[in-house]
Order: sequence, then C-alpha cells, then structure tokens
Amino acid sequence: MIFCGYCRENHYPIVAQDTFHKKIVQYVNVIDYKYGGKIRSWRGIKYSEKGLELQKRLNQEQKDSTDNIDTLITSLSYTEQSDKNKI
Repeated sequence: MIFCGYCRENHYPIVAQDTFHKKIVQYVNVIDYKYGGKIRSWRGIKYSEKGLELQKRLNQEQKDSTDNIDTLITSLSYTEQSDKNKI
C-alpha cells in the first residue's frame, strides 16, 4: 500500500509485488522472512520519516474511505427498510 502511494505521489510506475521484491534484493542488503509465519517482510530496511508520514496519511485516507462506504451502506440499508415499510 505505501509503495503504491509513494509511486502515485512521485509519478513512478507501479510494479507487481514480485518485481519489486526481485529488484530490492539486488540493491539493498535485506533478509527475507515471514513475520508471524504469514506476513512477508524484510529485515535490514526501515521507513524514512517521509515514508512514515506517507503511511499515516494513506492509512487515514483508507479509514476515511471505509467510513464513507459504511455510511453509504447504512443509508442504503435504511432506505431499503423504509421502502419495505411502505408496502
């Protein structure tokens, strides 16, 4: 998610996850591992301050978007219930 947001903001092409993984290990000394046995992660790399700020902003935008969808679904459900009561 943060990679895509970074690319959009800086007008870079977005590549597939496998492509990104193959390239990053060529340029950065990282260790590939699975966090909790499930989540693909790297050791030896971390977000910069700019990256952390971008991640916070993207998380807030996603939360706002989810809240808007929840509001829309709730209002549609309410409208549907109101329509049923009219019959």
